[in-house]
Amino acid sequence: MHKTLLYLFIFVLASFLVLSCSPEATGPVVYDRIVIDSYKTDISGDPETDLILFDETGTELGKDESPGPGRIDTEALGLSLSSGTYYIKVYNVNQNKTDAYVVRALSLSNGASLPPPELPLAMNEPDPYEDDDSAPGNIPTNPADISLGNSNWINRYLGYIPPDPNDVDWLKLVLP
Repeated sequence: MHKTLLYLFIFVLASFLVLSCSPEATGPVVYDRIVIDSYKTDISGDPETDLILFDETGTELGKDESPGPGRIDTEALGLSLSSGTYYIKVYNVNQNKTDAYVVRALSLSNGASLPPPELPLAMNEPDPYEDDDSAPGNIPTNPADISLGNSNWINRYLGYIPPDPNDVDWLKLVLP
């Protein structure tokens, strides 16, 4: 009887120690690769969009001013992003009319191919998020929220309605 109680006591004590020493998920989640990209919503070609990624303090983390659609890929920049708030400025460095475009944010494994875009069927006209141009210190006052996922597109216009070559769009991405 005493031997059984001793074994039971050792089992309970060992279980307690194992459970109390198990690491808990604390701290921020680290995302190895985030891709933010834009596409034109019709077949007439890609939009000329340029993108800049900022952290929650307004510090620039990376940009894409190459011709054509904008794309920021943290893998190409050598960045990993932690959970938190990030801002994306969408503009046209050449101040050409971009027209309608859509933008998405994806979390991918390093080296993974981008999935083809699942574009929305219709655009909002005019841009429902247009009151988003003000960003003192690169922290926008009224950004449009964007979430991770291939089907979580945001419909936008840049410099189109009303025509404005200096138009910028701001997005807010919160990584959980």
